[in-house]
Amino acid sequence: MNISLFENIRDNYPEDKIICINNFDYKELNDFIHSINCLINSRTPFSIMNSSKCLNEEKIILTFSISDHDIGIIKYTNKLFICLLSIAKYFEMIQLTFDLLKRGIELNYQWLYDLNTPIDLLLSKNSKW
Repeated sequence: MNISLFENIRDNYPEDKIICINNFDYKELNDFIHSINCLINSRTPFSIMNSSKCLNEEKIILTFSISDHDIGIIKYTNKLFICLLSIAKYFEMIQLTFDLLKRGIELNYQWLYDLNTPIDLLLSKNSKW
């Protein structure tokens, strides 16, 4: 499992970004669901980091944490992003991930929340949507 950051994706909204969870298999996706369940039950944040294979590629870390409000992903530093969602939204994220597993991960993708925020979260094995 890996994450990628896509910037400058819309001409009208240059501040918009997409963080894409990608390069995963069925086991890793089930582990992701398990991590969200642990987050909900223990309120212990967890992180995903990109596996930068190029020397000039920056490490990116996405941390998932519980919030009283559905804020979405915020940029903490250039390399660190934090996903702040309510428990109810994390339950929705689990269901959306299960839906992707049912449809098949090879050619499908799934947006993981529907909030009006500048950073969207995408689940796509091949980083396409």
